Amino acid sequence: MSASTLERQLDELSLELNGLVLVRAILEVRGVATADLDAHDRHTAHVRSELERLGSGRAIEEAA
Repeated sequence: MSASTLERQLDELSLELNGLVLVRAILEVRGVATADLDAHDRHTAHVRSELERLGSGRAIEEAA
């Protein structure tokens, strides 16, 4: 994977994660069902772990 592709993926995931965090607060204020909040939280965790995985891969590539 090229550095520019990786950088773009990291940027996209970072934006998605920020959006998910903001939307979570809105959903909670609006009284969305707990099951829906849980699903949202699972998706947020998935995006966060993917961001961490790709970010650690970038650190490995930069060290090489």
